[in-house]
Amino acid sequence: MKIFYTIILSSIMLSSIQAQVDRSIMPAPGPSPEINLEEPQQFVLNNGLKVMVVENHKLPRVSIQLAIDNPPFAEGEKAGVTSLTGSLLGNGSKTISKNDFIEEVDYLGATISFSLQGAYASTLSKYFPRILELMADAAINPNFTEEEFDKEKAKLLTYLKAQEKDVSAIASRVQNVLAYGKVHPYGEYITEETINNVTFTDVEQFYIDLFVPQNAYLIIIGDVNFDSVKNLVNENFNDWVKASPPSLSYSRPLNA
Repeated sequence: MKIFYTIILSSIMLSSIQAQVDRSIMPAPGPSPEINLEEPQQFVLNNGLKVMVVENHKLPRVSIQLAIDNPPFAEGEKAGVTSLTGSLLGNGSKTISKNDFIEEVDYLGATISFSLQGAYASTLSKYFPRILELMADAAINPNFTEEEFDKEKAKLLTYLKAQEKDVSAIASRVQNVLAYGKVHPYGEYITEETINNVTFTDVEQFYIDLFVPQNAYLIIIGDVNFDSVKNLVNENFNDWVKASPPSLSYSRPLNA
């Protein structure tokens, strides 16, 4: 019975509070959250690679982002070479095989991913030196093989075949062509013919031309020491050959 009266009393009090609230008036907003972004410590290698470091010792983790900010690049009759080149990155290096590379990353409980726009890694801080070394080695000395190239080419052709009746994929392609034109980097699209035009030599040369340090940024955030990071980056990325990507320009889209 006591519980019953308690429930009744609580209901009456709640109704009284709700009755006092004027719901025709929008409540005043609370204070805006404060976002405190620390200024990164920075340095630049002789090859042009720009490095930014943010120390955060709350957790024993480190994230590493290698971002290559190249301008748009039209692939023309070899559309698909960017995708194929990116898919071959991360398969080890000239000093470590694909399987050994993947096994070591897994053993250390880390993650590493690559593309032609750079790479990303996440690891415990105690394994940071080795993961940075593996990332640099695989990025600067990639293990490109014709066998892997043929596999990735077959995958891309299969993916393209699956998109032939995908309405959203077709609509997106048409929209980009109408907006930018077929010869613009944002308007061109991959076909079976353009994929078959790409050779293994094309991929190797495309990597040499586009995967360069001039427009690259290395961002390291986490449980690290700036001086130690500076030494490790110099040790692992200093051999990256200094080069700039091709300077290209495209006409303004007619429908823009």
